[in-house]
This record gives sequence, structure tokens and C-alpha cells, in this order.
Amino acid sequence: MATYTKNINLLKPAEQEKYDVNLRNENWDKIDKAIGDGSDAIKKHKEANPIDHPDGSVTTPKIKDLNVTTPKLADKAVTFAKLADDVNQKLNTSYVLKTGDTMTGDLNFETSTSIKIKRKAGGGYHTISDGGVNDGQTNLDVGNPQFTQETNLCCYNRPGWYGKNKTTDFNPLVVFSDLGQYTQNNWRVRPELTPLIDWEQMKKDNGGNDVRNITVNHTGGKEKAYGGDIDSLVTKYKSPGRGTIIMKQSYRNFDAILIRRCNDDGFQQPPRIIPTWLLDYQFVSGSNVSLFHEDIGWNLLPFNRPPEYGTNVNPSTELIWQTWWQNCGIIEIYGVTYKPYGDNNQ
Repeated sequence: MATYTKNINLLKPAEQEKYDVNLRNENWDKIDKAIGDGSDAIKKHKEANPIDHPDGSVTTPKIKDLNVTTPKLADKAVTFAKLADDVNQKLNTSYVLKTGDTMTGDLNFETSTSIKIKRKAGGGYHTISDGGVNDGQTNLDVGNPQFTQETNLCCYNRPGWYGKNKTTDFNPLVVFSDLGQYTQNNWRVRPELTPLIDWEQMKKDNGGNDVRNITVNHTGGKEKAYGGDIDSLVTKYKSPGRGTIIMKQSYRNFDAILIRRCNDDGFQQPPRIIPTWLLDYQFVSGSNVSLFHEDIGWNLLPFNRPPEYGTNVNPSTELIWQTWWQNCGIIEIYGVTYKPYGDNNQ
């Protein structure tokens, strides 16, 4: 029985079959065609014609006209357009564009570099840079001393200062128009008064009895004054002038003190204001402190006890004022804080 060859399908008669000239000629035609097709394919490859090759190779024209598809390549569709897309994506996600870009992370500069902005007027640059070393720290320099005429803060709300003592407290900046509230009417300010005498502590030291032993006239008995001479306080605090005054807080927390007073008969006398610096000077100078010294007065001992006073006399402290002598009454001592009338906390 006849069979056919694998590649070009030639007929192969069996041994017992009759040899047919027509079949032989048909086989030769098949052979001739196969040889001719192979020659034509080789010629096209030699001339670089865009053909599909059985071995999957790619000719230059195939690449030039972008006709390379994924099935024709052993790897992933690598074309010039694909390469360009990949490169552009890498550049866009990894680098900052020269113009019109947005940063999504921090932009760090080395210590020797700065930000330079070319001046519209020409001739040099404005700069933002790390300043010189100062006490182990460096400062931020905004502007160039050679080329920057002014550095302006541009915002529609009042700018401020953060970072005092390394905190996040906000401190608004003062502008020239703010100064008017301080300069008008001879630096007009309003005093804020805080009572300082600790009457409750003095009452407790006196066995629960109020130490205010003078009734102030013309107040309907509503106001009383402390005239000293309280034995329990004299014994406890060793006050030679029999008039210890206990304070709630230090006078140093205020700008001044205001003393309201009366004579021993309860008639009010003009009040006196003592600046804090002056009162402090008297307390630390080593001599007696005069709260007032006219026909009636009240003198205190200083912080440092003079030797001639002896060991039975305690000096004054910021919260315990020891009396050297007195002949009147004290209605109240106030701490005075001066605030401008334009203060937002008024």
C-alpha cells in the first residue's frame, strides 16, 4: 500500500504496486515547488524584506514600522513607544520637573547650598540659606545683604512668632499702628489691682480672730484696717514693731504696690504707690523699708537683718513683712499690673 512523505507529501508506492509515471512526475513537481519556495524566502531575507520568519527572528523594517507584537517576541512587547513610556514614567515619579511640578515629600538641602531667586531688577539673587554658627547653633538667613532691599511678610492675618523657649506658643508681631494705643495720651494705661494681704492666714495665727482692729470712718463700718499690736503675731513672728504683715504672693510679681491706709482713729489718708524696683531696692539695701513716713508711718525690716537688731528679731521675707515701727492702720496692700487700654485681655 502506498504512503506519503512527511515534509512535502511525496507518494511512495509499495513494492508490490505497479510503478506509475504520472505519480512520479507529480512527486517531482512537489520537489520543484518546495525548492522554489525555499529559494524565494532566502532571497527576501537577504534583501531585508518584511517577512515572517519561521525561527521568530525580526528584521529592521519590522521594528521601524512598529509592527512588533508580543507573540512575535520572546520577551514582553518591547517597542520604541513602550520604552519611551517606561522612561517617562520613571522620570515623572523619581525626579522633579524643571517647571510646573509638585513635591510629595521633603526637599533637603546640604549645608553649603541655598535657594536662589533671580532678581527681577537683574544683578544678583535673593537667597534663603543656613546662617553662620552662633553659640553652637545656626540661623536661617532670609534675603541677601548685598542684593535684597527688603524682606516682606505677605499674609492677610497678623503674622506671629512661634518657638519661644522651643515651645509652640504663638506671639503676634507688633506693627507701627499698634504703637498708637501706647503713645496716645502720654502712654495711657489702666492698672489691674490684686489684693495681697493674707487676712485669712493672719486670722488663723490670731486664734481665729480677725486682726483688723480699726474701723475706717465714712464707710458705714464696712471697712476695717490693721493697726498691728496683735500679741499672738508678735510672739510667733518676733516683730519688734508689733505689726507683722503676711502676703498671699510676692510683690515682685507686679509692677508696683498700692497701699491704702488710715490713722489710728480710722480717718483715711492718701494712698501711696511704690514701684516694684524701688520697694525691692529698699528690702535688699539693708536699711529699713518705709511704706510711708509722714505724720503717720509704717516702717519694715529689710531682708538682711542688721547685727544691731539682735537675734530676737526676724528679718522680712517676700511673704512675711516684719515691722520696725508703725503708728497707723493699713486697709489693704494691692499688687498693681499696668496694662494698655487696647489690651485684648481687658
